[in-house]
Amino acid sequence: MISKTNKIATALLLTLAAAIASGWACAFNLTPIDVTLRPAGSGATQTFSVENPSPSAVAIEITMHQREMTEAGQDLLSPATDNFTVYPSQLILQPGARQSVRLQWNGASDLSQERAFRLIAEELPITLGADEDEGAGLDLLVRYVASVYVQPAGTEARLTIEPQATSEGLVLNVRNQGTMRAVLRDEDFQITADGQPVDLNDQQRESIAAVNVLAGHTRRIVVPGTAHLVDHEIEVQWLRDSD
Repeated sequence: MISKTNKIATALLLTLAAAIASGWACAFNLTPIDVTLRPAGSGATQTFSVENPSPSAVAIEITMHQREMTEAGQDLLSPATDNFTVYPSQLILQPGARQSVRLQWNGASDLSQERAFRLIAEELPITLGADEDEGAGLDLLVRYVASVYVQPAGTEARLTIEPQATSEGLVLNVRNQGTMRAVLRDEDFQITADGQPVDLNDQQRESIAAVNVLAGHTRRIVVPGTAHLVDHEIEVQWLRDSD
């Protein structure tokens, strides 16, 4: 029996396939999508490139947001308009056109730790040009979410991992007590149960691979399929420094 969720997923895939087959193209591209600024000097600015490869004009709005993160890894965003200048913040790109967008940090120059932000570039839902039929085709609006970090000199990451046996299985509480973000990789550490290495399968490795932990934040990672480890003594051994 096909579940309701699978039916919805199948319908979405068919919709996207129909869009591609009908010649739908991405309305715009944004690069880069991960940048690090300095709080002062020439490093406090960054230029982004916005390109329209589609056959129609596109309207775009760019906004900045302060970024915090939940233990589950979800972004908590709030406006950061006063900390940045984005120019231009709104633009209309004709087919095949390219536009440079300048980002300038206006916040404090004496930061004690790295700060994390999101740059969001969104296609606006407006019709440009009289040749488009109202209601025709699919209304697929493009949205880019880029990572922006403002990093003072001398920052460093400092990760600790506290394993915990729960009803969900093995949980890794990963804390970053440093002053810059860290990316946890599965090859950085070894999990042991009663002193013996725990061999992780691909799904389990994927759950702990490339986990971004912002400065001053904690991530709670549930490793799937580890309920059998609950009654064992679990330890984590670092194999090399994380970055």
